[in-house]
Amino acid sequence: MNEKYDIIVAGAGMAGSLAAAGAAKRGLSVLLLDKNKEEEVGKKTNWGWVCGDAVAQTHLDFIKQHIGLGFSKPELDVKVDGVVAYSPDLQTKVNFDGEGYVLDRPEFEKKTRDYAIKNGAEYVSQFDVEGPIIENNYVVGVFGKDKSMQHKEIRAKAVIDALGVATTLRRRLPDGQFVDRVVDVDDLESTGRYIYDCEVTGEDLHY
Repeated sequence: MNEKYDIIVAGAGMAGSLAAAGAAKRGLSVLLLDKNKEEEVGKKTNWGWVCGDAVAQTHLDFIKQHIGLGFSKPELDVKVDGVVAYSPDLQTKVNFDGEGYVLDRPEFEKKTRDYAIKNGAEYVSQFDVEGPIIENNYVVGVFGKDKSMQHKEIRAKAVIDALGVATTLRRRLPDGQFVDRVVDVDDLESTGRYIYDCEVTGEDLHY
């Protein structure tokens, strides 16, 4: 790990790894940091990989066109022709038509991370990003602890925050008019999802 990069990407989930891959492919020096172990890249919480279980074919086409990364089995798990969203009381439904896939999220994260490394990004696992380095009111890097719990400061021309909604980087920014330190709860939408393996014992269009 060097002391200075063109870009530091904090968080090696779907967004972070794709950002790192795109920047590295264009010849920039990129450091991709993730708090997880290598085999658990992109894991969001102690309970696992949350959200991002489905993706439209048009999004995959966009990634292929702009970054050159294609996807197949095992990261694309189940092909679908659309999605139906039901209200909790099952009285209202909204159809979202269009080809897409249910993802194997851990495999998807590994493939995007590996593609970033293949294109020249440096990847460091088990690094806990604790906050931004700010000089003269500019973000010039990040600080945190490596897997040996040693304090590290790393600088870059630009920092990409891909740590998610509760990111320590945003929360430690100085007060300003351009970036909210905390995302307003009214700007968030919560969803629940369940994955079942079950036998079909009858015809029920709801399920």
